[in-house]
Amino acid sequence: MAEGEASTLEINFGKGRSAKYIVASGDSSGAEVVEKLDLPKSQAVILLIGGAAGLDAQPVPGLEQLISRGVARASVNANAAIIDGGTHAGVMALMGQGAADRGHQSALIGVAPRPKVTYPGGPADGSIEDGAALDPNHDYFVLVDEADWGDETGLMFRVAKALANGGKVITVLANGGPVAREEVLRSVRNGWPIIVIEGSGQLADVIARSWRAKKAPAKDAALTEIIAEGKIQLFSVHGLPVELRRLIVGELSGENVLRRAWKDFGTYDANAAYQQKTFSGLVAWILWLGVLATVLAVIHKQLTANFPAAIPTQSLLGFLTYVSVGVPIIPRLISALPLPASIPDELLLKLLKYIIIVVPITISVLVALANHFKTGKKWVLLRGSAEALKREIFYYRTSTGSYGDESVASEGISRELLLARRAGNITRRLTQTEVNELALKQFDGSIPPTYAAVETDDGMSILTPEAYIAGRLDDQMRYFESSARKIQRRIKWRQIAIYTLGGMGTLLAAIEQQIWIAVTTAVATALTAHMEHFQLESTLVKYNQSKADLGNVKSWWSALSDRQKQDPSNQTLLVESTEKILENELTGWVQRMQDAMEKISAAQSDAEPRRQQQKVPEEPAITKPQLRCAVIISPVSALASDYEAIKKVVETHKLICERVDAMTLFVEELEALEAEISRTDLMLIDFSTNPASASYLAGLMSARGKRWIALAPAGEAPTIKTSTRERVVEIGEHLDAAVTTKLAKTLEELGFSG
Repeated sequence: MAEGEASTLEINFGKGRSAKYIVASGDSSGAEVVEKLDLPKSQAVILLIGGAAGLDAQPVPGLEQLISRGVARASVNANAAIIDGGTHAGVMALMGQGAADRGHQSALIGVAPRPKVTYPGGPADGSIEDGAALDPNHDYFVLVDEADWGDETGLMFRVAKALANGGKVITVLANGGPVAREEVLRSVRNGWPIIVIEGSGQLADVIARSWRAKKAPAKDAALTEIIAEGKIQLFSVHGLPVELRRLIVGELSGENVLRRAWKDFGTYDANAAYQQKTFSGLVAWILWLGVLATVLAVIHKQLTANFPAAIPTQSLLGFLTYVSVGVPIIPRLISALPLPASIPDELLLKLLKYIIIVVPITISVLVALANHFKTGKKWVLLRGSAEALKREIFYYRTSTGSYGDESVASEGISRELLLARRAGNITRRLTQTEVNELALKQFDGSIPPTYAAVETDDGMSILTPEAYIAGRLDDQMRYFESSARKIQRRIKWRQIAIYTLGGMGTLLAAIEQQIWIAVTTAVATALTAHMEHFQLESTLVKYNQSKADLGNVKSWWSALSDRQKQDPSNQTLLVESTEKILENELTGWVQRMQDAMEKISAAQSDAEPRRQQQKVPEEPAITKPQLRCAVIISPVSALASDYEAIKKVVETHKLICERVDAMTLFVEELEALEAEISRTDLMLIDFSTNPASASYLAGLMSARGKRWIALAPAGEAPTIKTSTRERVVEIGEHLDAAVTTKLAKTLEELGFSG
C-alpha cells in the first residue's frame, strides 16, 4: 500500500452523502484493498466500463434507463458489487444515479488515478488539467497513485477478482475509448463474459460490428483477440431494461437462458431414454410371452396325447434346471419342498394347464399397463422436444435462423429473450401432452451434457462456422453412421432368424411334426413385429439419407473460398441447411413412431375383450351430434363461398360444423391455437391461400393425435406425411359433386359414419 494510507479516509459530498476511500499504489494487491475498505461481502461483481466526457457531450437515448433499471437492479437481484471508474462523467455518473435510485442497496466502488480526480477536501474542481470530479453517489473509492488515466486498470481488475472471491465477474461495456479497449481485453483474458451495449457509440459499436462480421481489422491485434476469444453478448441500446437485468442476473447466477435450455434438454433426453427402456422392455415381454403361450399350448397337447402315468421328481428337477438357466431359484425352491418320489400325470397336466392360463392373463396385464402409461408415446414426445431444444440452442449460438440480425431487429427483442420464449413454447407444448402425467427427473449433470457436445465445445460460446461443423454437423454424421451400422446388424440377424424359422417350418412339415410349426411361426411373427414396432428398416433408410445430405452440405462449404466463407449469408445457409436436414429426419421419425404406436394400440385393443359391445344404448337412435368439426377457411379463399356445401356434408356425418377464420387464427399465439385444437375433434383446413400456416396447424393437430383433412388445390397437396388420422381432398376452384362425394367418403374413412 502507498505511504499515507494507514487508515481509511472519508469524503463528505454534502447533502448527507459521504464515501470511504483509500489511497493505494499501482502494485497493491486486491485483497489488501478489499480488507482495508472493509467492503461488504458480495456473491458476484459487475464491472462497468465505457465512455466518460465524450458520452456527456453526446448523450445516448435509452442508455440511462439501461444503466439504472438494468445494471443497478441486476446488482441488487444478484447481490453483486459494482466497480467502475468512479468519476462524475459518462457511464459512471449514470451508474451512480442508478445506485442512488435503488437506495444504495449494492456496494458501488470507483477506482481512479489520484492525480487526475478532484473531490471535497482534496483538489478543487477544475484545478487539474484533463481531470474529473469523483461522483457523489459512489460508496467507496480506491485512488491509485499513478499519473494518468488507464494506469489504475491493473488494480481495478485485482480488486474485482478479490471482491468476487471465486464468484462470477461480468463486464458491461457502454460506449468507451482507448482505456475501455484495454479493460475489455483484460476481461477477455480473464475469461469473463462481456455484455456490449450495441448502439451506445464508439468502442461498443466497433466491437459489435466486428463481432457480427466475425472478423476484426488485421492491424488491430487487441480487437482481433477480443473477437476471437471473447465471451461476448450484444445487447441493443434500444432493448428493454428488464431484459438486460435478466441477462446479467442469469450470467451471474449461472442460470442464464442458454444454460437453462441445456438443462431442459438434458432433462428431456434422460427421461426419454428411461421411457424408451421401459417401452422396449414391455414390448419384449408381451411378444415373447406370446411365444411362450404358443410353446406351452403345443407341449400340453403333445403330453395329453402321450403321457406316462408318473414322472420321477429328479427328472422334473433336471428339466427345470435346464430351462431356467440364469434363474436358479426356481429348481431350488422346488427341491426344498417335501415332494414325493414321483409326480402323478394328472397333477403335472393340471399345473401346465394353470400356467397356460396365467401367461395370457399376464400378457393382458402388460398390455393394459402399456396402454395406460403410454411409455412409447412419452418416449417419442420427450425425444422430439429434446431435439427441438437442441436445434434452438444451435440456432442461437450461431445467430442464424430466427436469431439472425434481421429477424431479431424485426422482433424488437434480444436473442436471449427470443430463446427463452421459443424454449418456453417447446416446454409448454410438451406439458400439454401425456408427458404432463410424469414426474420428470431433473438433469443434474454437466452443462452441456457430455454426450451432446464434442470435447472442445463448452456449450455456451458463440460458434464460428468451423466450430459449428465440428460440434454439430460432423457429430451428427458420426451418430447417423454408427447408428445405421447397429440397426443394420439388428435387421440382418433378425432376417436370418426369420428365414431360418421358415425353413424349420418346412422341415417340420416334412417329418410330420406340423404341430410345432405354430412355434416357429410365433417366433418369426414376434421378430417381425419387433422390427415394425421400432421402425428399424425405415429408420435405417432415413439415417443413411440424412448422413448423405449432411455430407453434401459439408462438401458445398468446403468448396467455398475463404472470402465466401466469411459471407454471413453463406454462414446462415450452412446452419439452416444442416438444421433443416436434422429437423426433417426428426419429424419423419416422430411421425413413423406415432403411426407405429397407433398400430400397436389398435392391435392390442383388438386382442382385448370388447366389453362395451355388451352394453345396451340408453339414448334413442337419433341423437344430437356431440363431435365438433372446425372448418378453417380464409375469407379471401375461393372456398369461402362453398362453406354451406361443406357444412351440409359434415353435418350428415353427425358432426357439429363451425367455421373459423383462417386469417385470424394463423396470427394467434400458440395458446389460442392449442385452445382451438383441444375443443375440436376434426379439422378441415384450407391449404389454398396460406399453405405454410396451414401445414403448421396440421402438424399441431397430428402431434395432438387429432384428425384433420386438407382441402388442397388439385396438384398441390400438402407435403405432410399422412397417416390413419389425416387425409387430403383435392379440389378445383369450387366444390363440385365429385369433390363433395370424395369428402363424404373421406369422412367415413376417418370413422365418421353418415
